[in-house]
Amino acid sequence: EVTDQFSVVPKNFLRKKDAYGNLLTYDNHWHFKATTQKKQEKMRFLAIIQVSDDLKYKEISRMGAGDVFEIEGWKINAQMDTNKSAKISIERKDGQLKFSSHTEPLNQLSKLIENVNGKTVVKTAKDQYPKSIINAAKR
Repeated sequence: EVTDQFSVVPKNFLRKKDAYGNLLTYDNHWHFKATTQKKQEKMRFLAIIQVSDDLKYKEISRMGAGDVFEIEGWKINAQMDTNKSAKISIERKDGQLKFSSHTEPLNQLSKLIENVNGKTVVKTAKDQYPKSIINAAKR
């Protein structure tokens, strides 16, 4: 389901302010809501979102019965089996960019490998909760 309404009105519980010192409000905006027909103990959803000014969208192909999808020069491999560790990789077919989540060690790093001006640039980020969420949980 795609909607521009929140099912639960968001509250600025961290009391964040804008550049002028005013409390931030969270206006309605477009978002995606996924549900299952029956209650599930574990579930994963994958949304491939295309943005288009002219409302023309590219075909998304599923490769066989697996969890690999292709769309206009991009390959997406998402681990949808909830009995396995979560993981997603996205790569351009020309080899210029690749993203992988949950890489080693201990499935705690996400890695972006990009070719920039003929040089390979590797960026990593540790999978962790944002500090704002950790601080809010301590209250």
